[in-house]
Amino acid sequence: MQIPIPVIPLPPGMVRFNSEPWTPVGAVMAYAGPLDVQTSPPEKDRNLEAGGWMLCDGRELEVLRYPELFNVIGSRYGGKPVKDNPKTFNIPDYRGMFLRGVDHGSGNDPDVTDRRPPANGGKEEVGSTQEDALESHRHCYQKVETPAAPAQAGKPAIPGMQDTTPTTGPTVDEEGACSKLEKVSKNETRPVNTYVNFIIKFTNYPAWSRQWPNFPFPGP
Repeated sequence: MQIPIPVIPLPPGMVRFNSEPWTPVGAVMAYAGPLDVQTSPPEKDRNLEAGGWMLCDGRELEVLRYPELFNVIGSRYGGKPVKDNPKTFNIPDYRGMFLRGVDHGSGNDPDVTDRRPPANGGKEEVGSTQEDALESHRHCYQKVETPAAPAQAGKPAIPGMQDTTPTTGPTVDEEGACSKLEKVSKNETRPVNTYVNFIIKFTNYPAWSRQWPNFPFPGP
């Protein structure tokens, strides 16, 4: 299912390069500015969305109002399958998410078969997601520096393990000092990160261009 896109002439002085006037529809980029998440529909705003971008927040859109974006992503992120001629579709929801390139058989994603497929698509395709995980590893410890001393009995740290006589002597690492657990999260494994807004290009003919020939921009 493809929605026909009318050819709109470029304003005077603008040149079309490589048959594409601007950023390709469906492109996602990180935006460092704050966003008002209530700015919809974009035709009524003179901010980011008025320039053809919107926040990747999983919102539902009408196919006939956003044909360019629908032709690119279809209903991969929500909505009826494309073959059923849906009237609405969803954009991706990247809020709080890290993005990862599709493996494409490179082997850089060793757990590609464990990915969760999108609403309409395969687990090895764009739009699939993957749960957080910690790579298998082990910890090696040196012997204790002081003799072990009896301690009060308690529940085993790991369910299913037999209770053994615990020790109170400190353990040392390779540098000869006890290690502390710092910056630990019980919810996820993550790298150092900074918040950004992921935004998606939904049209190359934003609100101001639809008012042609009243180019360049409408007044404030």
